[in-house]
Amino acid sequence: MAHERPATPVLLGTLEEQVAGSSPGMKQFGIQQLSIHRDAREDLTKLVTPDMVHDLSGMEKCKLSSSCSAASPACRSGCEPTSRACPSRAPCWRLAIARCLRCTAVNEVGGRCNTPLIAIAALKTQTSGRPALAPRRHMPMHKWLVAVLQQKLAAITSSRLNVWERREPCVPGRTYTFGPPDGLQSLEDTTYILAWMPLPADSVALLHGAEPQSPVPAAAAAAAWDASGDADGGVAAGRRHRATQLERIVAAVLEDDMEGLTRAVEAYGRLAEVGGAHHPRLSFLTASGLPLTAVAANLNCQPRLVLYLVAQGAEVDRTALRFILNNVKAIQTGGYRDVRHFMLSYLVHQRNPVASAMAFAQLLDEAALASSAKAAEYTALAKQLRVIAVQMVELLDKLGMVEAAGGGAAGGADGGAEAGADGAAGGGGAEGARAAATLPGAQGPGGGGGAGGGGGVPTTLADVLAPKGVACSVNDVSPLQIAYDTNDLGFMSASVVQGYLQDLWLGAEYIGNALQEAGNSIHYGDHHMVINLLESAGFVGSVGRQVCKYFSYLLHIQLLASRPFFDSPRGRWVFRLMCEAFFLYVFHYVQLLRDQEIVVWQHYMLVLYVASMIVDEYQEVRHQYFGRLAVYFQSGFNVVESACLLLLVASGSCKAAMLLLGEEHPAWSELHTAKEFMFNTTSIFVWSRLLQYVIPMYDGVGSLLMVISQMIREVLKFAVPGMILMMGVGFTMFATFRDRGLPRLETFPATLLLLFRTFLGETAFEVLEDEDDTLYNLYGNIIVLLYALTATVVLANLLIALISYHFQPDKVESQSRFQMAEILAHYEYMVEHQLIGAPFSLPLLVLVHVLPSGWRARASANSIYTAAIMPLDGNPVSGESRGSRLFPTGSRELPFLIYLLTLHPIIIALSWAMAWGAAPYCILFFALYGYRRWAPAAAAPPPEAKVAAAAAGGGGGGGKVAPEPHAGVPTPGEVAAAALSLVEVTAEGVVAAAAALGGGIGGEGGGVAAPSADLYPEWNTAQRMRSLASLVLRTLLFIVTRPLWMALAVLVYVVVLVVLVCMVWFGLYQWGGKLVYYSYVVLKGWGQ
Repeated sequence: MAHERPATPVLLGTLEEQVAGSSPGMKQFGIQQLSIHRDAREDLTKLVTPDMVHDLSGMEKCKLSSSCSAASPACRSGCEPTSRACPSRAPCWRLAIARCLRCTAVNEVGGRCNTPLIAIAALKTQTSGRPALAPRRHMPMHKWLVAVLQQKLAAITSSRLNVWERREPCVPGRTYTFGPPDGLQSLEDTTYILAWMPLPADSVALLHGAEPQSPVPAAAAAAAWDASGDADGGVAAGRRHRATQLERIVAAVLEDDMEGLTRAVEAYGRLAEVGGAHHPRLSFLTASGLPLTAVAANLNCQPRLVLYLVAQGAEVDRTALRFILNNVKAIQTGGYRDVRHFMLSYLVHQRNPVASAMAFAQLLDEAALASSAKAAEYTALAKQLRVIAVQMVELLDKLGMVEAAGGGAAGGADGGAEAGADGAAGGGGAEGARAAATLPGAQGPGGGGGAGGGGGVPTTLADVLAPKGVACSVNDVSPLQIAYDTNDLGFMSASVVQGYLQDLWLGAEYIGNALQEAGNSIHYGDHHMVINLLESAGFVGSVGRQVCKYFSYLLHIQLLASRPFFDSPRGRWVFRLMCEAFFLYVFHYVQLLRDQEIVVWQHYMLVLYVASMIVDEYQEVRHQYFGRLAVYFQSGFNVVESACLLLLVASGSCKAAMLLLGEEHPAWSELHTAKEFMFNTTSIFVWSRLLQYVIPMYDGVGSLLMVISQMIREVLKFAVPGMILMMGVGFTMFATFRDRGLPRLETFPATLLLLFRTFLGETAFEVLEDEDDTLYNLYGNIIVLLYALTATVVLANLLIALISYHFQPDKVESQSRFQMAEILAHYEYMVEHQLIGAPFSLPLLVLVHVLPSGWRARASANSIYTAAIMPLDGNPVSGESRGSRLFPTGSRELPFLIYLLTLHPIIIALSWAMAWGAAPYCILFFALYGYRRWAPAAAAPPPEAKVAAAAAGGGGGGGKVAPEPHAGVPTPGEVAAAALSLVEVTAEGVVAAAAALGGGIGGEGGGVAAPSADLYPEWNTAQRMRSLASLVLRTLLFIVTRPLWMALAVLVYVVVLVVLVCMVWFGLYQWGGKLVYYSYVVLKGWGQ
């Protein structure tokens, strides 16, 4: 690179080290602002900060790593830097730079990283006419191993760094984009080396002293106007006037003064209108987070006042909405025709209409139960609102998240409504909101978020379906939670909702670390990485890929996604499966123990399980169901869980009493009998609990359980008339034949049992055969016949008809999805509260309250370079940095440490078993076919015409190595072009077309009389014998070399990959490193 003065190479750090929102501060390098834009988008921006820049101008040599990240701090002191890791397949980023001073030359050393694994060292070799650099490479062990398996180590060592020079000088005040050529293409890696001339010290001082000041908006400097229209200059005066009007609004609501409220709202609108483009808006939200409409409803103000607030943009909560529904006759005073008009208008003009529609539907259903006169109207309107909510959710992918979320601003940092002197009114306005919501007669978007600010417009699907934080109004409620509470199958069956629930089940962190599909390329975020490496190395083919992919999944979880997997609902479900399997062993061991006097360790483990299960159910009722036992018992699994706990506690109490009293006590036998009955009955509920763990395995299990529960409800409904009929016939038969000497009719329970068996299909006529009196015999047979016809034929078939009527096949899939959604809600609650369930719930609850816990940032990715340990907490997902998410320490980190001690070794053992199980196939495949990826390809023999020409010419030149195609044999390009050429066949041109096709088959002779001349060449005995001998020799060579290739496969696959890599490095070493690190994290949290 030629410069007028020595250039300063600057090495930028990785994107993982950048902190969003930090000040650029790049003036000392002559740069006003330096940013990186992902996929050339202005909204996905990363600012480069001085701590990410390393000045290498004073270094005589710089060792560049094959990984593309920033140098260590030692780089600044003149030492050779060692780069950190970066994603092997990074997204495309565009570099944007705005300079402060004019530069004579700007050179960029960068590249297009199309080869997986590498960023700098695998750049394409520069073509002719352009310079290229040959850096020294230092490859970590894991990257060297991957490069060898991909057969790309030679390409890496021979690659060069390409250099691009900008064609025009950079001038101050203009933004430039970099990327070959001249910023028109995106750089495909995340490391760039920019070279420019350093600025003198006086220029740097000049830049720091000439900081441009942001101009004051003209609207902000304009005079504020009070309610009377008098001028009083200054922004502070305008704030005081608006605060006065806010106090008047609150006072008017407290005094139920409709006229005063109207004047205060209009005056505030005039004051806010002069505020310019970012003027404040009225939120009608008190400082405590309570909507002003709720305050008016609690004070029982006139309905017209509440409706006026809603018309001006105020939001409503459940209290205010109930107040409006209870005074539905006054709804026309607010300018609405009826309840339907009011609610649809609210959905149009307020933010987050999906949540509002679901909340309205829920409250309408409650109002329909309370008012029989409005039941039909409210039920129909609630159904319509649910359909609207489902349609809006389905349109989220088409309309965009912001528009579908409601289009109304919820509040932000720019221009919020100031609180009054008493702090009663305030809230959030947002940039771009207009004062139309506060003007007379206008219906604008609703007011903002919580006290002192707002929530902002939802920007993700989670913000629409499950918003976080306290719900100040119906706009902030969770539609998913409402769907759970109301069993809304339609909402849960929406495709967008199902996609969102599926992502929740897998976990965002796990999706970002394991489910980034990269095809056949190597990507650290793709769980097919291991199988792709084995396939590129020649150990796996297309058939074995379908089996060995599960080994790749487990190994990826073990290496790169253990923490994301554990912190996902699916990971918690797998952990609970392990705990339930161990619980079954403990329970049945205690149940089948013959000696009831001894106490073994399984008894203590069972007691710990039962105590932890009680803690789990208590926490679930309190936190997940907010203490609502009625909602808790709506789930059949919770009913089974409660019954199981009651029986376990009761049988355990009997066991404890037996141990205290001793076998000699008279009550010991009764306690033993009671314990046996209850504990053995518990087996039914213990195994029934497993149904909730089977639902995530198979999609149809949830629908079957829903059908079974519906059938049980119908049977219970049918039991009432069936029992009435049975009791009437039972008393008739018992009273008539109790003294007639019939054994099966002597007692009333025996009579009822006989009638129940008759209902199931048995006949009871043989019971009366011992009756000698003909009249009694005839009477009894008539009663039994009538009962059999009524119960067996009529009632039994009626029960079947009812079950068939209520079983709707079109709702089976929706019911299954809803059942899965309830399971997901439970495990998501466990992830959010760092819970892992029994038998660890009780010990963890004690430790959390006794020993402290804290928070820490994500573990650094440097562990792969410093200790050869994969990233401990996984890699951050898209749009996040390593400091954007906090992880617990101390007692809160114990669940993951328990996972490492229990489930993680099982995953390691399974991966080992799969690796050894696939060994015969991988070795055989490599010996028979996969070795071709490593063996050099045999050169094709020269054509006969070329050999003859060489013989005639007496030897050819040595400049060319590859043979050229002889005349008549098309090149690959000509073949491709000919394949796309069409032959036109007409009635008179059939023969010409056949001749043209035949000519393409012919050799150098040109025209061929008939295709058969080339299709059937003359027999050449010598040539045939040479071909046969070559075939025999190649067959013998193939047979002889198979043991050699098989031995090489055993050495590479078994010794290197399975034993050293999979078992020692990826297994024991990684597991031990994680145990040491997370034990240190727990102890560090306890010591803080």
